[in-house]
Amino acid sequence: MARRRARAGRGAWAGALVASVALAAAGLTGCGSDDDARPSVPSVDFEPRLVVVVDDGEISAEAGPRPGAEMPHGPDRAADWLVPDGSVVELRVDGEEPARVVAEREPAGGGEASPLLDTGALEPGDVVTIALTEPGPVTFRFLDDEPDRARLVVVVDSG
Repeated sequence: MARRRARAGRGAWAGALVASVALAAAGLTGCGSDDDARPSVPSVDFEPRLVVVVDDGEISAEAGPRPGAEMPHGPDRAADWLVPDGSVVELRVDGEEPARVVAEREPAGGGEASPLLDTGALEPGDVVTIALTEPGPVTFRFLDDEPDRARLVVVVDSG
């Protein structure tokens, strides 16, 4: 009888080995690459089309690294910059003084502007990134500052 138990033990050992190899092979097959895999969140290009620069009491703007921002030409221009809707705008403090900037959306038919962004207190070197998703004029200005020092960005419909 001792021999019979030894054979049964070897058979159980061989069965366990075969089952382990089968499970490992099934696991490796399930870990293969999926060519159809897509990200669950849409990818967004945060490279700015326009950079609004705050520098010790002045607000200016310059084209960003992503193409699409245009400076309108001519004496009757209504905006400093034109960008398509969905554009990313970077606002950065290049000066040595802290700053607080607000952006307001101008209503199409006139009237009071609605707040779009209040940066709060920004320190030198701080950067704020926003996306302008709706067509229409947006004014960037210092909080409690004169309107003539503001920079106006008009967001145009890209469709």
